[in-house]
Amino acid sequence: MDDIRKMIALPGLRWDGILVYPGHIMGNQTIRERDIERENETMGTLFELVDSASIPYPIVSGGNTPAAFVSHRFHGLTEIRPGTYVFNDRNTVDAESAEFTNGALTVLVTVISTSDSQRAIIDSGSKTLSADPLLSGNRLGYGHVLGHPECKLQELSEEHGHLTISGSSTINIGDRLKVIPNHVCTCINLHDRVFVVEGEQVVDQWKVAARGKLA
Repeated sequence: MDDIRKMIALPGLRWDGILVYPGHIMGNQTIRERDIERENETMGTLFELVDSASIPYPIVSGGNTPAAFVSHRFHGLTEIRPGTYVFNDRNTVDAESAEFTNGALTVLVTVISTSDSQRAIIDSGSKTLSADPLLSGNRLGYGHVLGHPECKLQELSEEHGHLTISGSSTINIGDRLKVIPNHVCTCINLHDRVFVVEGEQVVDQWKVAARGKLA
């Protein structure tokens, strides 16, 4: 608590309250039930410590996307900060917090090889989709190919994605596929622009304003 008092006393700073990010609460609905209770126990201990020092905390900021719809279950929160839910991604779907039909962002890729009947190569790898692993569900693969349940995006190199195909498939060289990435946040950070599409028409382009702003 002494550190908080020192911070409050610093010129140019204003103490507004507590900020947490329970990003570890992913799993599935059953696992989240357990993890929310554990988070509440931790937050309860924190509140007791701050209360004992008579330090006010008018704002308690927290929450995440997988638990966005049960944010009222977190004790003491006055605001929530889910971010991925704006687009959703495969992590969110496999965490049982969304459906693929709720996905607002896909990466348009091109099939460049089908030389093996059980395998296809696309022109998008870790430099396009990001190499973030799946943190929910079966934790396998690097994205979901919309409309092609027989295809699994099994591996990534830097420039290419490796699809494994079970059963028959109508995929051919030159076909354009839509991939929902595992983690949309890191995927967007790899691109300069996002194209806004209505139906099959591009109606706008958005510059990724934070692109390269790492310094």
